[in-house]
Amino acid sequence: MEAKKAAEERGEDFERLQALKTQADLAERKEMAKRRKNPDRGFSDYEAMTLRQYQRLSGNIKPDMKSYERMREVVAKKRDQYHRRRMFDPDAPIDYINERNRKFNQKLDRFYDKYTEDLKSDLERGTAI
Repeated sequence: MEAKKAAEERGEDFERLQALKTQADLAERKEMAKRRKNPDRGFSDYEAMTLRQYQRLSGNIKPDMKSYERMREVVAKKRDQYHRRRMFDPDAPIDYINERNRKFNQKLDRFYDKYTEDLKSDLERGTAI
């Protein structure tokens, strides 16, 4: 800091003085690293500018893994709580031969049960025609 203030008082460029003190190959490596980290390709369009800004800002974000793990556990517990299986009803009539057929019969019952109720009851009593 003191050297920078002294150079400014003398009217000299501090960065230029520093460059004169460093070796050429080290300065070149440092410049290449700067370009690689933040390449400036100029303004082409707003989309490219937005993408570049997003990458620059998102590169600086460091995730907090402890809070992430904590949240993950809470979400897993909630998911386990709300997951419920439909109970098997042993009193329900078995009119299916496999799981796919059971689903099909449920759909038929949902749509046509009101029309076939009396037929089923007649068949059970044995008074069907």
